[in-house]
Amino acid sequence: MFAIENGRTDKLLRYEDGPDYDPDRPFDPDFHRTNNAYPGQRIVFAADGTAFLPMVANTLGEPSKAGVVLMRRDVPTGAWTPSNVVRIDPKLSRRGLLEPDVECLRDGRILIVCRASGGEASPCRKWCTYSTDGGRTLEPLAELRYDDGSPFYAPGSIHRFQRSAGSGRLYWIANIVAQPDGDGPRYPLYIAEIDENRMAVRKNSLVMVDDRRIDEGDTEKLQLSNFAVVENRETLEIEIYITRIGQSENFWKAGVCRYIFAPPQ
Repeated sequence: MFAIENGRTDKLLRYEDGPDYDPDRPFDPDFHRTNNAYPGQRIVFAADGTAFLPMVANTLGEPSKAGVVLMRRDVPTGAWTPSNVVRIDPKLSRRGLLEPDVECLRDGRILIVCRASGGEASPCRKWCTYSTDGGRTLEPLAELRYDDGSPFYAPGSIHRFQRSAGSGRLYWIANIVAQPDGDGPRYPLYIAEIDENRMAVRKNSLVMVDDRRIDEGDTEKLQLSNFAVVENRETLEIEIYITRIGQSENFWKAGVCRYIFAPPQ
């Protein structure tokens, strides 16, 4: 994983020891054995300008051991430094941790939520970790739950945080299902507020964005996932854009929908 510094220089983001990239030997096996990663959903910034980027720390040939690491960019020096790598038991997720999203909480903690794929000891859920020391250390994993402590099921699909510029409330957008089946079903889609003290989903704030429609039958192909989220700077409404893949037997007839959520101010 590389970062661009000042628009000019490629800089290897390291979370473990390993050789530097040699442009004369791009396929050097020693180089490819370390620091394999892909970025999370986005970069977030603390009030002092410190940047945080979650990454999936891959293990070549062992997807069940994919973990999450938080890269921290210091303001004065511009240096990127890694946290510890947090991994999940393969019995809880056969594909490890994937697609992390991060948010800076009001009290200074940094929360990361990851997708998982379920395993022999657990159905699909979302898993979270957090830092209390400015991103330098990640705490052990825990299930993301409702604020009353009850669990919920979430398939292996993407999810996103979005903080309201108007109210300052933190929202989370994700598929929440009655019973998961591997990485599906990817409907319905919800938006809900995050209780930042408990680092939990406020159960009474759940709002359904969309679900399988009556005229779509019993299709298992429908995906209300892989969405984009923006906040309208003028209205402060949260806009969610989805291509409803699988709504028709003809893939190319999938419609693009915009959903508008007006957060309480």
